[in-house]
Amino acid sequence: MNVFKNMFEMTKRRIVQTPTTAIFLILGLALSMLMISMGTSFVAEHLYAESEKENAKPPNGRQYDMVWSGDKTFEQIGECFQGIRKKTGVIVNGLMVHIDESEVNTYAPVSAEWFVEDNNWHYPVSEGKYFTKEQIENKEKVVLIGKTYKEYTYKENNKTYINIEKEKYQVLGIVGTSEQISLWDSRIFMPCTVLPAKVIKEMSEYHYMTFILYNENRNFKKDEDVIQRNIKKLFSDPKVSFQGKIESGDMAENLINNPDMIYTIAIVGYLVSLIYAINIVVFWMEKRKYEIGIRKALGYKNRDIVGIILSEMQGFSIISCVVAVAIQFIGSVIFGTIANYTLHIYLPNVIVGIVVVFFTTFITSIWPIRKALRIQPIEILRKG
Repeated sequence: MNVFKNMFEMTKRRIVQTPTTAIFLILGLALSMLMISMGTSFVAEHLYAESEKENAKPPNGRQYDMVWSGDKTFEQIGECFQGIRKKTGVIVNGLMVHIDESEVNTYAPVSAEWFVEDNNWHYPVSEGKYFTKEQIENKEKVVLIGKTYKEYTYKENNKTYINIEKEKYQVLGIVGTSEQISLWDSRIFMPCTVLPAKVIKEMSEYHYMTFILYNENRNFKKDEDVIQRNIKKLFSDPKVSFQGKIESGDMAENLINNPDMIYTIAIVGYLVSLIYAINIVVFWMEKRKYEIGIRKALGYKNRDIVGIILSEMQGFSIISCVVAVAIQFIGSVIFGTIANYTLHIYLPNVIVGIVVVFFTTFITSIWPIRKALRIQPIEILRKG
């Protein structure tokens, strides 16, 4: 305890004696820690988003556009998928709904799902459970929501509900992840059989639908043939086109679109941070040559001088850590407001930045300290 007390007393005295140099040192070390910590955070977010992108989309999926003429009910549109194999799932995308308690212009994208039997795959659920084939068949008004919309839910009889397009739906769970930002935080998930009447009406009027087929083997030939036969029976001039590989659009995906750039920026940031930290330490030691000469002239031993310098360096590093964490927190909030994306502060990343800078400042201070200690006091005093 006395060690830390003495360390901070010496650091405080140094700040009072040379405030400009002390502030320069603190901000320099804080900036180095900040760059390393944020670089680590960007890389961690990239790795997580890359993993999430692969795990949170239908495996072996294929996306289609369907266009038709003439008004059709949603039940008739749904008949297009009758007869597909049990292991194949269907997701209808491109739909938007309004959440009643939200702002007037707040609309949520919808993924409406239909399957014959429960599949091994479904969107990741952080709370609750996914809906079942029985709930789809029985047209139970159930949904899953992204965590963005949790604030619009309410409780009734120990169950959670949300009002969508003036219709009441039971919330079965939250899609996405509990801690990190997710591609699905601002999306609604529901069975195709319980889409709001307004959405069904709009789909019928627009004569357009985007849907995804997915199964374990990516074998869609039989399902495509079944759908084509059903479409020809239901529509006079339908057009179905295969869009290609399924992609997801989101700020998190924009982050991972160019991984080479992210890694390059992170590596360059690390190197710049380390070089900057080294220069800061060398500059600080140059400023203290005169003081070291005075102390040697007064009879201080080398180990005493080294102890004072390292204690002050540790004190400055701890203060810099606090400053770096505060800057990163404020910066992440500002960045999240501007770019609608939150760069999370994770303790391991902060620790990495702190440890790297601590280690670097300790190692790089050895050479200038030894150099300063070799100088004779009379030489320093003469120059001073």
